[in-house]
Amino acid sequence: MRLMATILTAAAIAAGAAAQPEKVFVTPEGMRFETLTDSTVSVGKLKDKDPGFSGVVTIPGSITAQGKTYTVTKVKSWGFFGCNDVTEFVIPSTITELDIWAFSCCEGLKRIVIPESVTKIGYAALDGCKQLTDVTLPSTQTTVPERMFQNCEALTHVTLPPSVTTIQNSAFYWCTALKEINLPEGLTAIGNYAFSVCEALPAPTLPSTLRSVGSHAFSSCKFTSVVLPEGLERLGGEAFSGCVNLTGVHIPASLADVGNSPFLNCLKLTSIDVAAGNTLFSFGDGMLMDAGRTRIIQALRTVVGGRVVIPSTVTTIGKLAFFSCNRITELVVPSGVKTMEFRCITDCQSLEKVELSEGLKEMESEVFNGCSSLRRVYVPSSVESMGERVFGWCTALEQVSLPEHLTTDKMTFNNMTFDQNDTVDIIVRKADGTTQTLHRSDLFDVKTLYRFRHDNLPREEGPNAPRVLE
Repeated sequence: MRLMATILTAAAIAAGAAAQPEKVFVTPEGMRFETLTDSTVSVGKLKDKDPGFSGVVTIPGSITAQGKTYTVTKVKSWGFFGCNDVTEFVIPSTITELDIWAFSCCEGLKRIVIPESVTKIGYAALDGCKQLTDVTLPSTQTTVPERMFQNCEALTHVTLPPSVTTIQNSAFYWCTALKEINLPEGLTAIGNYAFSVCEALPAPTLPSTLRSVGSHAFSSCKFTSVVLPEGLERLGGEAFSGCVNLTGVHIPASLADVGNSPFLNCLKLTSIDVAAGNTLFSFGDGMLMDAGRTRIIQALRTVVGGRVVIPSTVTTIGKLAFFSCNRITELVVPSGVKTMEFRCITDCQSLEKVELSEGLKEMESEVFNGCSSLRRVYVPSSVESMGERVFGWCTALEQVSLPEHLTTDKMTFNNMTFDQNDTVDIIVRKADGTTQTLHRSDLFDVKTLYRFRHDNLPREEGPNAPRVLE
């Protein structure tokens, strides 16, 4: 059905609007108009109903109701959500705003022209339009809004106007067919997940005006190279993670802030070139670090392997730093290391031996999670705190030696710390020099720990009661 861009008569509106509240007008075809001012209205479909729109749908530029003419200036939030049989919306030049989710999940929509009159586009306006192949943006548009084209799986070409300065979070997320997009000079920021899983996208030409690339911005893309422009100041965590064909990266002198593991799981990346003028970062021994070599940002899994000794200058092993470095068999952590951050050694499946030194203060959650070949671990007495599931899914783990003070911390000593391993023995080192051996099944969980910490709660007794450390 094709809806013509005609001025609606008062009689036509009255016929379909008998039960509608004042200043809400409905056409027999199923369009709903709500007054915004004395002379303007917003447009959308009937609430909670499928009006049966199909083919090319033309939104009128004005309506006449009760003897008065109103200009249509806005597509309301969720206005035409889920109109799956529509192939094209024709938007009049009177429209100045597309509200959130305006045309989202119109799975049959193939073409839409957003007129020059539109100055505001809301969140996820075209999200989930799976057959959309052709879209035109206003020449004055400064922002590609968050999730605007997310899951537009058929979108192949996009021309951004020169006025665009920001591409917001997830703007083109999962546009798997996107193979051509211009990133104009003047663009300063690319948001989190902006081009994630754009598998057909070739190496992007990043403009010299770009200052920030968000986390996961290009994750799971398939291009082989990327040039980070001079002038770039921030590179978000995992910005290029899962770019399995990426072979080389250049860090410009201007880069001042790098997030966690920006090149995680880049299976062909063997080196990172840091510009001579960059005084904040360094690369050596297969590891990207700060210039002072005190923090490991990321180890390249293609380079690091065998027996790995952390440099003596390092104080922090960063989040995800050695994630899935499956070639490592032994890891030596010297006394200078104070903090092992979240999942920093996770999924190193060939890691059999680890040496942790006195001086280590903090082990965050899931540090060794998924190290399925690890058998024995000695946790130094200097460790003051441990997060959850530090040894989760360490399915070969036989023994862990812990200082006594850690066994009173419910977050460390609950049964999730050793999940998926029912055979591990825990050697508790006491202050008097003696040890106590507990089996994993002897350990109490958080609920039981709470019961034993509060005298007003009844205690379980008998041979099967949970054991409590003396």
